[in-house]
Amino acid sequence: HALLAGEAAPRVQAVQDQQTRAPQTVAVAIPTFRRPELLRACLCSVLEQEVPGYTVRVVVIDNDTGGSARAVADDVAQSFPGRLKYLQEPEPGLSRVRNRALDESVGDDFLVFIDDDEVAQQGWLIGLLGAADEFGSGIVQGRVDSELPMDVPQWAYTARAFQRSFPPRGTALRSAIAGNVLIRMSTVRDRNASFDPVFGRTGGEDTDFFSRLARAGAAIVSCPEARVTETVSADRLKASWVFRRYVRSASVWVRIQRKQHSLLRVVLDRTASASWHLLRGLSSLALLPIMGSRGVRSEEHTSELQSHSDLVCRLLLEKK
Repeated sequence: HALLAGEAAPRVQAVQDQQTRAPQTVAVAIPTFRRPELLRACLCSVLEQEVPGYTVRVVVIDNDTGGSARAVADDVAQSFPGRLKYLQEPEPGLSRVRNRALDESVGDDFLVFIDDDEVAQQGWLIGLLGAADEFGSGIVQGRVDSELPMDVPQWAYTARAFQRSFPPRGTALRSAIAGNVLIRMSTVRDRNASFDPVFGRTGGEDTDFFSRLARAGAAIVSCPEARVTETVSADRLKASWVFRRYVRSASVWVRIQRKQHSLLRVVLDRTASASWHLLRGLSSLALLPIMGSRGVRSEEHTSELQSHSDLVCRLLLEKK
């Protein structure tokens, strides 16, 4: 942590200079659904962030009609008086929850999203704000690292579902994910943007939202210094879960592409690449019995097969 803070110090000078200006307001929104103990860790990591010159408040938006997050939110709020607000969003779906966050922060300068299963590292929030000030961008994407259990199977280390590459600081992006992102609220207000309810139950509402903002002229930049750590639960450490995630992501990707382009263009642009990936995927599939006979677990090859056939899934999963 000390090294990270030291590396980031020259870059966040603009944030520290904010102390001499009128304070800007930051709302940190945490969507949650039936994960109270993970939420507790997330809340504490966010509320303990030190951001001189900014007024920061946290909004928990509970999508559970039973209010499973209320007790944790009320308990944590006692240690941070006036800085934490609990809301319930009865309509199911992440799009509804994120739009509730947009409505709640309409008068703020910045809105930051973090997931309830993530823990913010030291310097996280000041890193996001510093990048927004340095690059003048409307959106800043922070880095998400996965924390795997000690007894994780070897194949999980190579599965792209848990190992994410991240571009250098200030890289221009065409979209973003909402697990660790800062939004300059004027960017949203100027474009009257909101999350599409169509993606509320499938996921992908964030990719659709940020790609639309980018096409409308909003600048999205990367900030690897603004790190959060995601807790990977045991139920995700199965090849079947990873496969379902790839299928779901591919399906969502196609829907987003079809909103932007005709299906014919999507297919033509990717046919050659998809054919190559299909051949590699079929080759991997054919080799699984042979590799299995050598004592290699077929699970270790599942993520490789998925990556080979990823583009094919994107083209073929939806025909409507």
